[in-house]
This record gives sequence, C-alpha cells and structure tokens, in this order.
Amino acid sequence: YTTLFRSGKDDFRVFEDGVEQQISEFSAESVARSVGIVADVSGSMRDKRDLINLAVMQVVQGADPRDEFFPVTFSDDVKVGGMVTAESLVRQSPWNLAEPRGGTALRDAIYAAAHEMMNAHNPRRVLLVLSDGVDNASRIGASELRDAVAAAKLEIHAITFASPATYPDGGSRWLRELVQQTGGQEFVTDNRVAVADAAASLAAESHYTIRYQSTNTARDGRYRRLRVEVLARQGLPPLRLRFRSGYYAEKQWAQ
Repeated sequence: YTTLFRSGKDDFRVFEDGVEQQISEFSAESVARSVGIVADVSGSMRDKRDLINLAVMQVVQGADPRDEFFPVTFSDDVKVGGMVTAESLVRQSPWNLAEPRGGTALRDAIYAAAHEMMNAHNPRRVLLVLSDGVDNASRIGASELRDAVAAAKLEIHAITFASPATYPDGGSRWLRELVQQTGGQEFVTDNRVAVADAAASLAAESHYTIRYQSTNTARDGRYRRLRVEVLARQGLPPLRLRFRSGYYAEKQWAQ
C-alpha cells in the first residue's frame, strides 16, 4: 500500500465478496522483506542489462538492513541463487555474468522463484520481475503459476523494459493480471529516469498489515474477492491503495 499520511485502523474498510469485515489487527510498522530479483538474461535483453543494474541499485539503496534478497536469472532455462544480503547481491550481480542469449522462460522463472520463497525468513515476500515482458519458452502455464504464487503469498511487482506505446499490443496479459492479483504494480518503460523512479518508489512505499476473521466460515476452497477502501480526510489528497484482489479459502477434504 502507498500512503500520503499517517493512517490508523479506523481509516480503512475491508470487504470480502461484498460483505464488510471487522478489522481485528492493524499495523503500519515497517516489516522485514524477502525480495526475489527475477532478471531476464535472454537474447532480447542484450542492450538492457544496464537497466537491470539501475533498478536493483535503487531497490537496494532503499532496503531495510533486515531485508534478504535472492537472485533468479533466466533465459530458456532458470538459475536460482540462495538468500543473500543486499551487499552480496550487488557484489555478485549474476545477471552481469550471464551472456544474453536464448529464449525467454518468464513464467518458469517466476514459478521457480515462488517455490524458493516458501523458504523465506521474513514475513513480507516480494518478487521484482525485470524483463521485456516476452515469454516464448515456458513450460509452466498461467493457471499453475497463479496457484504457486498464491501458495507462497507473494507480492509481485514488474518493471517491463518496453515502450508504453507499443507494449500493450504485444504485452503479456497474464503478467499484468498476476501482478494486479497480488497487490503489486507493473511499470512499462524503457526510459532510464523512469526505471530509476519506479524502482525507488517500490523501495520507499509504505505497507500496512490488516487482519480480520472472515464471516464466511465455509471451507469450500472457493476464491473470495477482497476490496479495501479508505475513508477520505478533509484537505488531504486521496490515498492510493494497492491490495491483494482475493484468496482461496481452505477446503474441507472428505474423510
């Protein structure tokens, strides 16, 4: 969530499938993050490596000392690194060691990162996807990927290195939808200044944790849609909110 003023529990309303829920816990404290950097090193990224470095540096500079990072690089195959500190991430920069070549297995890379995130130590799990949005080599489908991301409770952001004027025609709709469903944001730009601003804004945004006990006690495994509203404050600009679009309820299995 991105905020422009100090907020409290009474400033928010939460709805599940249109039914308002009672907020039981609210926290605006900074929490440690586990951040996966999913970097495209395929042939189409040959002239965009400097944009990856620029984005990573902005995120690292805004990191909390408690944050941990792990790199994932991919072309037509995927290489997953281990959890490291921000300093080690910058020193290793695995995307600089790989020769840009091959196809692009973007869904496979996010899927591998989601499974790695199941071992994350910090409560907030974030993936930053740095690519040109193309996928021409993945074996994992969009539905299977969505389930893996939901299981890992990920918040996904993407900086897509492409021209906003042409990307909508050839863009990955599944990526945009995945980002939106997790409460993340996609930036589409091939401009250095805009890339730096996008990465810096992700590093600096405020994050709220809101908890509630659902009034729907059915264990039916169905998808439940969420909506979060903020009450207007006189004389202040509107609060820009991003939140997870929903979740799958637990399922009661037959004995």
